[in-house]
Amino acid sequence: MESDDTPVSESDLSCSPIKMSSHMAMIDALMMAYTVEMISIEKVVASVKRFSTFSASKELPYDLEDAMVFWINKVKIGVMKNSCFFKVIPTFMNNK
Repeated sequence: MESDDTPVSESDLSCSPIKMSSHMAMIDALMMAYTVEMISIEKVVASVKRFSTFSASKELPYDLEDAMVFWINKVKIGVMKNSCFFKVIPTFMNNK
């Protein structure tokens, strides 16, 4: 679907010059279909449990987009806690 809720047609995708809005709508739909097929909230939560703790009553994701943001945030926190880079920089900056 285009942003104005009109369906994307084959002629929209084959015209020249390229009709960018139609191509972007198609790419977005394909990426969403792949995401729905490959990712579930349960898989994301199971993955996060392997390397982090969280409050299920406060942080449990409610949809796929929220699950991906939840995973990204937990990975970022994990990297920051376990990285020598993040442990050295604040000490180095305080010595100036």
